[in-house]
Amino acid sequence: MTNTSIKILILGILILSQSCQKDVKSAIMEERIWKTGWQMIEYSWDEKYELAEVKFDSLLSTNKKLSDKFLIEGLKIKFELSKEKEVLKIFSNQSDKVKSTVCEQDFAKDLEPCKDIPQEKVLNEQLQLKIIELFLQDQAVRGNIMNNLISKHQIDTSATNTEQGYWLDPEYINVDEVTRNQLKEIFNEYGFPTRQLVGKDAMNGVFYIIQHSDGDKNWQKSQLPNIELAIKKGDLDRQLYAYLYDRIQVGNGGQQKYGTQLLNVDRTKKTVQLLDTEDLENLNQRRREVGLSPIETYKRLVLRQQ
Repeated sequence: MTNTSIKILILGILILSQSCQKDVKSAIMEERIWKTGWQMIEYSWDEKYELAEVKFDSLLSTNKKLSDKFLIEGLKIKFELSKEKEVLKIFSNQSDKVKSTVCEQDFAKDLEPCKDIPQEKVLNEQLQLKIIELFLQDQAVRGNIMNNLISKHQIDTSATNTEQGYWLDPEYINVDEVTRNQLKEIFNEYGFPTRQLVGKDAMNGVFYIIQHSDGDKNWQKSQLPNIELAIKKGDLDRQLYAYLYDRIQVGNGGQQKYGTQLLNVDRTKKTVQLLDTEDLENLNQRRREVGLSPIETYKRLVLRQQ
């Protein structure tokens, strides 16, 4: 090997080494941001807003693009601390898409810049309302009365027409079967919906009805590719794929991948177990990749819920 060849080889090794070091540093930074962001959220849950703000300021100091979840929570924290000027300054540096997402939040609706951002327009308002009504029914039977959604879309909850879902009496009707069958009819007529067609709230409704379709496991499983495609298009949040994937796996006797499905939740003893999960050692890495919290944070959140 000539001296020139040796020099080229050494140079190549140095470049590769520097590239690997850069990748390692980037991965470490991403993990740090992820953990700090969820620490901020936990402080916010406990209304420890001053401590949460310290974490948010730490995230901002990295000069990295934050996930919408971390950015929105951080702005909400500053809003709770009556630091509206800081909120507006951070808000002004965001893209139009992010601004629109922020303005959908309750705390931001009265911010001056949000008054100039148009509300989401959909191609089929009638279909949007139909899916949202099914979504409300899906959640109501689980004890979650979504008053914000009812108010936002001006849903008439005094009606008794069974076509309108939300107020169906779960004692007399298998709610999951009803919502699932009506969603199937919608798919047959319109195909799998898009956010452009029915809007964000209705798309979330589509997901949750599929998520709760354990009564038809084959159909539920068949919708996983549609959910994945919707996420790639930006029509759904990416972590939703993990919840559906795990539910399908567990429902069919397999191992979950993301640790979303739990067993033996005991809020008195403050203990919670995961259902059978593959490769526990790398669980948090997989959760981070899809935007979920650290598994320890997730368990604490579950134990907080009533």
